[in-house]
Amino acid sequence: MPDAGEATHPLNLAGDSWYAPPANHMLRISVDIGGTRSRVALIDDRRGIVGRRALPTPRADHANRFDELYAALLEGLAGEIAALRCPQPHIGESHSAPIGVALAGIVDPSQGTVVRSVNLPYCEGRPLAKDLALHRAAEVRLFTDIQAATWAEFIACSRPAVFGHLRLGTGVGYAEIRNGRFASLARAPGRHLDPLRLGDAWDRPCGCGSRGCLEAYVSRSALRAQAADNRIDARMIESALSESVGSLRRRLGDSALLVYGGGLIEEYPAIHEHLRGLCALPVGREFAELRAAQCGDDAGLLGAASLACAGSAPWASPPSDLPSASTGSTGGGGSAR
Repeated sequence: MPDAGEATHPLNLAGDSWYAPPANHMLRISVDIGGTRSRVALIDDRRGIVGRRALPTPRADHANRFDELYAALLEGLAGEIAALRCPQPHIGESHSAPIGVALAGIVDPSQGTVVRSVNLPYCEGRPLAKDLALHRAAEVRLFTDIQAATWAEFIACSRPAVFGHLRLGTGVGYAEIRNGRFASLARAPGRHLDPLRLGDAWDRPCGCGSRGCLEAYVSRSALRAQAADNRIDARMIESALSESVGSLRRRLGDSALLVYGGGLIEEYPAIHEHLRGLCALPVGREFAELRAAQCGDDAGLLGAASLACAGSAPWASPPSDLPSASTGSTGGGGSAR
C-alpha cells in the first residue's frame, strides 16, 4: 500500500468536506491538535485527504477545570472521527491501521503521553494516545506537530538523504532527517533547540527561558507582542531570519535540502518575500538548497498518518521528545503552525 504521507499535492478541501475516492481504497484516520483548532482527516492510499472536519480546541481558561477540558477534548475528537466515517459502502476504512495524532507541544511518543504543551496545559502528563484509543477502540500513536509536518515534507521532497524543516507559526519548530531517521539535536532541558538559537549579539528574552532564540524575534507570538508595543522592526526580523536560515543551511551542508513553512509565512507577506529572496540568493557550495514547503497546512495531518503506519519508528536514539533529551522537535512548547 502506498504511504499515506506521500502527498506532493494534498487536496485542499475547506471546512467539513468529503469527496468519494475510487472503489477499494482503504482510509486512514489522522488528527492534528492545535492550540485553537483541531482537525480530523481521512487519508486514502493514493496520498490524498478525502474528508476532513474541524472543531475548536478547548481553551485552558481555569486550572480547576483541567479534567473537564481534557474530557471535552477527547469526546470532541472521538465525535468528529465518528462523523467522518465514509458514507460510501464500497470504500473501507482500515481499522487495523493506527490513528496518527500530531500535537503542538512536547510528547513522549514511546508512551503516548504529553510532556509539555503551553497552549494545552490540561493535556500535560496525560496518556493522550491511550485515552483516545479507549474512546475509538483503535491504536493511537502520538507525535509532535513538527515531527509530523517534517515527515510529510520529507516524503513530498522524495526523501533526500539530509533534510531540514523550519516551521514558523505561533512558535518556531525545526527538525532534521538524516538517512531516513530523525536526527538528535542538542538543547538544554526545556529550552529551544540549539539550532534555533541566534548568535551572541541576539539577547531578547524568549518564553523558553533562554535569550536570543529565533522564536523571540520571528513568530506569531513575538510579532503580536511587538505590534502591541508599536515596535515592529522589519529590518531586525529579516536579519534574524537571514542569520537563522543561513546557519541551518551551513549546518545541513552541500547536497542537503532545507524547506520552510508554517502559518506565519502566509499571514505576513513580507516574511514570505524575504524567504523567497533567500532562496534565490547565491550561496557557497557548502550550503543546503532552500525551498518553500509543499504540503501547507495539511502537513501535520499527512505526516501523522504516515508515521503512525510506519513499519518501524524512524527515530534516532533516544526515541522520545522529552525536555531532558536531545531530539529534533519544536522547542519551548510553542506551536509551529
